[in-house]
Amino acid sequence: MDARMVMTTASNSDEAKKIAEALLARKKAACVQCQNITSYYRWKGEMKNDSEVLLLIKCRKEHVVDVKETELSVAHPITFQNRLSAASRG
Repeated sequence: MDARMVMTTASNSDEAKKIAEALLARKKAACVQCQNITSYYRWKGEMKNDSEVLLLIKCRKEHVVDVKETELSVAHPITFQNRLSAASRG
């Protein structure tokens, strides 16, 4: 299996749960781990920080695009969203 890990964030635990449950129900992810984090960033010239939930989504390579589309279809409110997909060796 050609595995991938997709990383993204959700605004809160309810949103993270909706994304995780949708991915698992659609069989687009094997596992979704959720972890509370604090993100520090620059936004419109100002330093900001917010509480977020980091989602580590384990899926097959062929499901990476489906993972991104599912995540967005679950009403992700962030205007600009970062995602990272990495190959898994094992």
